[in-house]
Amino acid sequence: LPVSPVEDIQPKGRRRHGKPQLHRNEARIFSETAIQVYCKRGRGYEAALGDLISLWLGLRSTEILCLQVRDVDQHPAGVWLWVAADAYEGKTPSARRPLEVPEELAELLVKQAEGKPSDGWLFPAKTSSGHRTKTWLRESAHRICEKAGIKYVPPHGLRGTQSSITREAGATAHLVAAQLGH
Repeated sequence: LPVSPVEDIQPKGRRRHGKPQLHRNEARIFSETAIQVYCKRGRGYEAALGDLISLWLGLRSTEILCLQVRDVDQHPAGVWLWVAADAYEGKTPSARRPLEVPEELAELLVKQAEGKPSDGWLFPAKTSSGHRTKTWLRESAHRICEKAGIKYVPPHGLRGTQSSITREAGATAHLVAAQLGH
């Protein structure tokens, strides 16, 4: 062919726009606000903890929603979170991974798991499936951003924020990719 048949096709959307992310200071403010919301309000505000997991560990919303109580692994060396262990096979083969949990987040995860059956959801819902939806996390992130006085960033953007901050801190691209389950 003298000319490519797709040459005149214009893509829709914005090229290389990327997902919305928080700056470092905004991420700190988001974290402080989410911890305050979760700790002061307690049960019923667990989505704030889910959003923190997205920001601090870079988990996908589906990975968070499919966490079971047994995936919070406590031992003397600290707390580890087993992602895509049982209930969710993961988006990619690399999605199944253990992640070391920072101490402050570990305390909140252990508290969230307390008193629940080990094979139950970490974030159960009062529905027939007992399962939460991604909207639950998005709405929570929206409320936290509003309360914190920062622009709204959805949970997937929080995941992107985590990877950007980790990369800026000097982690290699391979380490960041492994953390994210790529």
